Amino acid sequence: MDVRKASPSAGEKLKELRVRLGLTTRDVEAKSRQIAEEKHSQEYYLSHAWVTDIENGEFTPSIYK
Repeated sequence: MDVRKASPSAGEKLKELRVRLGLTTRDVEAKSRQIAEEKHSQEYYLSHAWVTDIENGEFTPSIYK
């Protein structure tokens, strides 16, 4: 019997890291907004809904994001 666990998805990994750091999805959104403003590029912005969708397995982010 193989009892190994499946590799966690990108969303599960993201949520695990966020929770370990004590951040909410709103915190991630706020920090990404700050970075986007500093870098003068909306490419760095991650909305609360986007982070939630990733964590819930709705889709997998590109390596770029």
